[in-house]
Amino acid sequence: MLAEYFASIVSLVIIQILGLISPGPNVAITVRNSLLYSRKTALITALGITFGDMIQVAIVVFGLGFIILETEWLYGFIRYGGAFYLIYLGICSLRARNKFKLNIGTLKPVEDISAMKALRSGFLINMFNPTVMVYFLGIFTAFLTPNAPNELLLLYILIISGSTLAWYSGLAYCLSHEGFRQRFSISSHWVEYIGGAIFIILGARILLEAYGII
Repeated sequence: MLAEYFASIVSLVIIQILGLISPGPNVAITVRNSLLYSRKTALITALGITFGDMIQVAIVVFGLGFIILETEWLYGFIRYGGAFYLIYLGICSLRARNKFKLNIGTLKPVEDISAMKALRSGFLINMFNPTVMVYFLGIFTAFLTPNAPNELLLLYILIISGSTLAWYSGLAYCLSHEGFRQRFSISSHWVEYIGGAIFIILGARILLEAYGII
């Protein structure tokens, strides 16, 4: 039944891969949490990003995405909320002292954040990214026709959520490897500073786009 949609499925996979590997807030928070905290925290961050994707996909599938984009104040809330959340994360990173310490025996961070905080950081940075909803709305508009079978919709959702979890979990797993930690331990403060600057730049870009400056 899905054979006739093979070309669309392949196109979706390619677009999804390109979207995942593109630098953005999701990549930035994954890299930061992977380098600063434990592997468990990094993987939970990836799970939070995936949950965010699933919620946004559900919003688009049930037709709420179009309503949000057409409702100026609601879309503005998501847009500005995302911008200020990114800037807030950036300021927190820039103000942080060099808290990253390794246990010499295990090469694991001495300090860590809770699982809930890690999950929330990934989830919120995804949910407040206005480009994600626009991206999913474009995908489902382009690749789903009104008479498309429910199996195709389910397959698209599985592709998106599965690839998101696989990519960010893989990234988190690799960056939290002991070898990375050993090299990183002497310059951890630069990750905070550079990561903070990236968050602020991304947040500022959203604000400038909202005001039509860029």
